Formats: sequence, structure tokens, C-alpha cells
Amino acid sequence: MKEFIKKHNYLFFSLFVFALMVFAGCTESKNTSSVIPWSDDGVEPNNPTWKIDTPYVVQKMTEQFYQVTLDWNPVTTNKFDQAKKNIVGYYIFRRREGGADKKVATTTDDYYIDKSSELIEGEKFVYTVVAFDNMLRQSAPSAPQTLRLEATAGSIPKPPANVYFAPARQTVFGMDRGSIIVSWDPPTQNTDGSPLDDLKEFEIERHSGNINEWQSIAKVPTGINVFTDSNLVMGVYYYRVRCIDKQGNYSQYIDGSYTLMGKKDNIPPGTPTNLIVSGDA
Repeated sequence: MKEFIKKHNYLFFSLFVFALMVFAGCTESKNTSSVIPWSDDGVEPNNPTWKIDTPYVVQKMTEQFYQVTLDWNPVTTNKFDQAKKNIVGYYIFRRREGGADKKVATTTDDYYIDKSSELIEGEKFVYTVVAFDNMLRQSAPSAPQTLRLEATAGSIPKPPANVYFAPARQTVFGMDRGSIIVSWDPPTQNTDGSPLDDLKEFEIERHSGNINEWQSIAKVPTGINVFTDSNLVMGVYYYRVRCIDKQGNYSQYIDGSYTLMGKKDNIPPGTPTNLIVSGDA
């Protein structure tokens, strides 16, 4: 009897130790996966490179102030051109001509829109971008991107000639939303009378009757001069359209408004009365 109990105690102890080992292994696996989300190669990221076609777009916002959109290629390698998976963001630096670099933003995107009040017409600025990984190792700066905030004389497109509006579909009772078709006549010349042969796209902006702030709602490529604005509640809508050439020059706006009307309740129209019928029945 003692021998039987001894054997079973040994078996129970062995199973208990095995269970502890399995539990410890599972716990270690969970801890490891939560502590190391990225594989770190211990090397600095490669430096960012600018998009070839449109590394930047300069947009004139008011008579004096500008907006600059920067666009670069995502960094996916280290400085030895080997694949790197733990790059997490970018620093954007800006300096005035002859001045010192100033870090103006940190982003996880591969583009940045600079809306600083320092972007004044006539000023010259230099931008660079630096990539960093999750250990805060920084890459070398990108090549500098230099730009002057002024339009090139003779290269500004004329605005679209006309803008038109129409309802996209009939709005019936029981529906409080509709759509508006916006169309326009594209320009064929620059402001100096030269042919407009580098038109890139059109930008459509909108604001409703109770909101005065313009909102960019679409950009459509050249060759398309119509846009349908959908899911709109009944009311007055103001639109403006401008064109953009491949150098990033913006035309002036052409604008207009349209009132979207329709029955807002769920009660169908009543039976028509006082009808005048002519002719034989």
C-alpha cells in the first residue's frame, strides 16, 4: 500500500511540475510579444527622398499668406539600404533663407501641410525632412527643398469661365437629403494669354448657408469638369471652383450658389382638388 501511494505521489508531482513549466512558457511568450512590438536592427533610418513629380505645392490662401504642402517617399530602409520595420515618424524642419533650421512639425504621415502665419509672400524658405525609429534614432536630413512664395509671372491659369448647378435626382416626400451636380467650363489660357497646356486638376470648395468657412470637398483631374456633391440636407450651398497647373499655380475662383429644396416630412402630398378637366372623358 505504501509503495502504491509513493508511486502516485511521484506521478502527481511530475504532472504539477509539467503544468508549471507550460504556464511559465505561455507567460514568457505573452510578455515577449507585448514588450517587443517591432524588430530593431540597431541602425539609423535612411534619409527621406522627395516625390519626383510634386515634392511640394504652394497655395495662395489670402493676398499675403501662403500654404505649403510637402510630399516625400515613405522610408522603409536603414542607412545601409536594408529593410527596416521600426520607422515610426518624421520631423519637418523649415528655415528662412540665411536663417537657422526650426522644427515645425512631427508626423507619422509621408506628407505635411504647413499653414504657418510665417509663410508670407516674397519670402524664401528651405525645408528638410528627417525620419526616426521607435528608439528615436534619426536619419540624415533629406535633400533641401527650396521655394519662394510668389507666383511666376505669366504662368497662372485663368479661372474656369462659368459654373453650373443642377439637382442630381428628384427629391420626394419622406427624404430630407439630396445631391447637387456642379459643372464648369475649363479654361484654355493662362492670365497672360498663353496656351494653358499644363493643367493638372480642379479643386471644388463648399460652404453651407449657416457656415461661412470654405471646405475643400474634391479635386478632380483635368478632362473631367463635373462633380456630384451628395448626402446634402435641404438648404443653400455656396460653391467655388479653381484650377491648378502642374507647377502648383492656382487660378482665381469662380463661384456660385444653389438651393436644394424638398419636402422634409414623411407625409405624402394630399389628393389634388379643383382640377379643371377639358376634352371628352
